[in-house]
Amino acid sequence: MANTTFSGPVISKNGFIGFGPGSTIALTANTTLTVNDHAGRILITQDADGIFTLPSIITTADAAVAGPTDYNNKIMLVQVFTFL
Repeated sequence: MANTTFSGPVISKNGFIGFGPGSTIALTANTTLTVNDHAGRILITQDADGIFTLPSIITTADAAVAGPTDYNNKIMLVQVFTFL
């Protein structure tokens, strides 16, 4: 499989290998996380008592006409947030 470079948010229904300068994010205290900005990245925090608000889990089913390949599907059951 060829390597492809993206410069903005993309969707993969089968995962990515993250690396490069955007794969880690330094968090400050009391951060509200979003899927677009934080999911799939390593979130580095130095604040032992920081409050990090996770996004709401959306569990709505696929539309009857869309199915699992609908890239506009907003279901968020498999988002990963890794804290270090």
